[in-house]
Amino acid sequence: MSTNVAKHLAVPAPGASPRRDAPRPVLKLVLSLALFALAFVATSFALAWAEGWGLDENLAYEWAGALCFGLACILAGGARLLCADRAGLGYAWHVIWPFIVASVVMMAMQLFSYAEAGEAVAEDWAWGVGYEALLCLGIGLFEELMCRGLLLNALLAVLGRRRWGVAVAAGVVSLVFGVLHISWASVDLADALQLAQAVLKVIQTALYSFALCVVVARTQSVVGAALLHGLDDFLIMFVPNGVFGEPDTTAYVSAGSDALPTIVFYAVVIAVYAPLAVRAARELARAPMPERGAFVG
Repeated sequence: MSTNVAKHLAVPAPGASPRRDAPRPVLKLVLSLALFALAFVATSFALAWAEGWGLDENLAYEWAGALCFGLACILAGGARLLCADRAGLGYAWHVIWPFIVASVVMMAMQLFSYAEAGEAVAEDWAWGVGYEALLCLGIGLFEELMCRGLLLNALLAVLGRRRWGVAVAAGVVSLVFGVLHISWASVDLADALQLAQAVLKVIQTALYSFALCVVVARTQSVVGAALLHGLDDFLIMFVPNGVFGEPDTTAYVSAGSDALPTIVFYAVVIAVYAPLAVRAARELARAPMPERGAFVG
């Protein structure tokens, strides 16, 4: 990381501790988990309301979720999570750019595959690209505020005194983030191929999440992580969903003849992501401690 970025990140003094009048960390954790549940319920109600008004379901869900979890972060005492500065954005790019490069490569491969198959570009491709951009920005904000904003900072309030605690908090959040990507009710766990896909998808997503956790923990802001998360999703969805008009789907587990190719794909992505997650872990190893998150101190 460049010195110019490093010197502007928040660096706690040796032996620093939260203000004496700060609420107890355990109470912060309980409050944050309660707000997490309330925000989830509120997002579901917002989705039902949007469906009743005939609004786009995907956009309504992501942006309602971003709004609800953003408010939850503020109520938990983490309003600074919604702020950003040049140093924090630069650090986010420093940690995440290799993942973006990997997504650019995958986008190029998708484009080549569609071109080779002679697929026709959607007539309303410009609208489709704009829609995907707005959707992906909502996804980035929603998922970062939910997982790296509310949940990570709640755990850091309790575990952030020591480096191992920060690593555990990031690991737990990353595992939760990975598990939330799978529609477990639709997965046949007795089918070894489907189970393998689900497990590999959780691992792949968790590796990416760990790097995002490092960014949010160090910058105490979700803005840089959310913008790059949204960009990463957009790069993956730009060609099939934006340019060629395929419907958006979150089905990460396939059955039948698609199962084995999906397993191979996830395995390749994990092989790419693993060293990038190790790189992020080294950033964490160099970070000053304690790191109690945005809800304490």
